[in-house]
Amino acid sequence: MIFPLRQGSHPHPPGGPGGASHFAAPLLVGLAIGLGRFLPEDPSFGFVYWQSPFLFTVLGGLAIAFACRPVLSRIPWRRSTAMGLGFFLLTVLGQPGDWVTGALMAALGLGGIPLNLPAAGWPLLTSAAAGGVAMGWFFRPAGKVGMMDWANLRARISSAGAWRLLLKAALAALVALVVVLLAGWGDARWEDGAVGVYLPLVEPNPWLKLEGISLREQAPWNVVLFPTLLWLRWLLAVLALLPIALTLRGSWLQLTLVFGVLLFVIGDFAPLMLDQPYPSLAWLLERVALGIIRAFAIGWVCAGLLGIRSPGGEALR
Repeated sequence: MIFPLRQGSHPHPPGGPGGASHFAAPLLVGLAIGLGRFLPEDPSFGFVYWQSPFLFTVLGGLAIAFACRPVLSRIPWRRSTAMGLGFFLLTVLGQPGDWVTGALMAALGLGGIPLNLPAAGWPLLTSAAAGGVAMGWFFRPAGKVGMMDWANLRARISSAGAWRLLLKAALAALVALVVVLLAGWGDARWEDGAVGVYLPLVEPNPWLKLEGISLREQAPWNVVLFPTLLWLRWLLAVLALLPIALTLRGSWLQLTLVFGVLLFVIGDFAPLMLDQPYPSLAWLLERVALGIIRAFAIGWVCAGLLGIRSPGGEALR
């Protein structure tokens, strides 16, 4: 077991009020994410139909629920803390963080909001809020009251050294930036040799954007500003993983698995569910493979810099 449990406690099967079953709770979380995204825009439920964006959002939310459930249900979080952490993960690792980054770049003249995101960002935020509340409510640990709250997290940050953790997070974000740019570079080089219609595997492709900015003679500082914004985006993503890093103990491989799954499912796989239709099966498999490599490479770095490692993956007591 790699998750910290109180002495004598046991994992509680994720459920909710009324004894929601093992599969019902993730489904309810997926529904909350989908309704939070579309219900504020259309209270008449006109978005509910077969193969609708709502349906694919629910499916993506279901994948997110299965990825987040082990973290939220096995660690003895207080319910309010679990809700806040769920909202933070969905906001920073998911599409709301991408939208804010795109909006900042548009305001600075570095580009526009990515085509796979809506013009307004608030539906993404309400979706993350609904999903965070649902996960914190249904994915509860054993016992009536969890011991992990915000005060406990602050104490752990203070014990580990806040500035030391921030420097490690900044370094992890820098490595993440390099990984993302390298993935974009590989995608761009594949474009050079592609035959026929090209659709990028990385959407949006930061390397292509950086190449375009570097050609603008009127604003050479944008060559530095663009990767700086990307670095800040990944710094927030790494900080979103910090509460988990402070409450898990496991081997480097185990922690990499936890972080990699969260980064890939929330940041790549769930948004990919909405990127329909796919141009080809080969394109889909290549995009998924590239997303997995990128997410687990960043997760490996985060596990090494932030994780509490134990050779056998023993649980904290």
